[in-house]
Amino acid sequence: MITAQELFDQMDECTSTEMMVVFAKLHVEAALKAAAEKATMKLEYPEPYEYSNETGLTFASADEISRGGEYGSVEVEQDSILNAYPLENIQ
Repeated sequence: MITAQELFDQMDECTSTEMMVVFAKLHVEAALKAAAEKATMKLEYPEPYEYSNETGLTFASADEISRGGEYGSVEVEQDSILNAYPLENIQ
């Protein structure tokens, strides 16, 4: 990820407003990408899960769930996170 100083050094012929918009967009995109990659799923079991006495909540990463196994086959729709905040809002 680029720092404010690195961006300032690269964009020597821009206004400060233009630079702030570019910097904000870069960081919003990075934050959304990190959220999409690190999303977890919360699975609730109202009754004991098959062959166990476990009830309540289980937390698993998106990668664990998408592989299937004991959780079935549930996936995080990453585009729903990546598109959650329109970059057009940064002006």
